[in-house]
Amino acid sequence: MIIHHVRFNLKEGIDLRTFRRGLKTLLTVPSVAAGWFGEPAKTPVRAVTETDWDLVLVLHFRTIKDHDAYQAHPIHEQFIAECSPLWSRVRVVDTAL
Repeated sequence: MIIHHVRFNLKEGIDLRTFRRGLKTLLTVPSVAAGWFGEPAKTPVRAVTETDWDLVLVLHFRTIKDHDAYQAHPIHEQFIAECSPLWSRVRVVDTAL
């Protein structure tokens, strides 16, 4: 299984609803086994906790092939085209389980 973890820093003043709608479309890509997105949790701040992001997307794929199909899928490409002007920074961590 592959876990695709994407942290977004959004530009100030953007329409958060538009960005969330874009994230929802990514959950419909056929090769996505499961997926969620959310904001930083209100857990106690610790020295090791990273909270310098606005929204995170977590997608699960069964195989690398599924991950690669997602990357090239038109819905993913449309999300990038429409939503990339809304973010200032993106960080990705892909993990194999």
